[in-house]
Amino acid sequence: MKKVPMFQVCLTLAIAALFLSGQAFAANKHWVVKNVPHSASPDVGPAPAGLFSAGAFLGSTPLNQPGNPFTGPWPGTNYPTGAPNDLWPCFGGATTGDCSTIDGTQSDPSEAVLGTPSYTWYLAANTATTQPYGCNATASGDEFKFCAQLDNWYEDDSNDTTDDLVWSATVTQKQGSSTVTLYDSGTQDYGPNPYGGLLAADGVAPVVIFYEDLNFGLLGGSGAPTANNNGPCFGDYQYPIPANYAFGLFNTFGADFGIAGKATCVAPAPGAATVTITTELLPATYTTVPAKDYAKDCPGLTGAELPCTTVKYGKATYSLKQTFTIFFR
Repeated sequence: MKKVPMFQVCLTLAIAALFLSGQAFAANKHWVVKNVPHSASPDVGPAPAGLFSAGAFLGSTPLNQPGNPFTGPWPGTNYPTGAPNDLWPCFGGATTGDCSTIDGTQSDPSEAVLGTPSYTWYLAANTATTQPYGCNATASGDEFKFCAQLDNWYEDDSNDTTDDLVWSATVTQKQGSSTVTLYDSGTQDYGPNPYGGLLAADGVAPVVIFYEDLNFGLLGGSGAPTANNNGPCFGDYQYPIPANYAFGLFNTFGADFGIAGKATCVAPAPGAATVTITTELLPATYTTVPAKDYAKDCPGLTGAELPCTTVKYGKATYSLKQTFTIFFR
């Protein structure tokens, strides 16, 4: 694992996940979003308004590591009660629990513990490395046999709490003459940006991290995408939005709702692949579907689930794209 300094994390502010309440979210079966504020610094002017990259990588996952056998469900607050916490990332400054010590000593609040970033990933299991499972998950039973963890950090200097925080991640690869999709999170909407209003008095902005333990491969499936897509190409979650959906509850997609990317995932092949993470603040217009359009626009919903709601997005107020390359062998 790797210790990473974290921009003077403020010990007195909440670092622990407050689960869909403005400090942290769970997403996409496990996608977790967490705010890690800076400490205040006097006489420092604010950064330009916007979202700014603070790093993105594919690193070794803490799940399935020696001493941490894992068969599911994903760890995380309230899913289910008693599920284990993540080992990585963990954030320093706690007196007990999450990263209370690093290397046997008291942790520093300016540290985070993360899986080691790597460029090369093995398609088959390589037990001589920190990757005990292969990145080509071929069987349905491989769902919890994670290849790696995807982490991305950004700084939110937007001061925008009105536009929706919308996030997505894809992994693509050139296979033959075509560019194919290996992973697609779909569009994840977290509602009005919970981080834009967290500027310190001197304009110092919070750092935000998304992270997910993931694998590639078809997980026993094949063929064209369906309503739920295929393999690690995720489908709609609570979208169109049912009338009785209780926003803010932990769920298996984790954003308040998720809109499928409608991509067809294929198995990874030896060679380079491109990871693209897009974080945007988008003006969102929500529309309640009239009864005459239920069959078309609220498919499969009945009773208290109706009427459903759809969303359309305007031009991004702020947009950040983070890309990097990995290599399968």
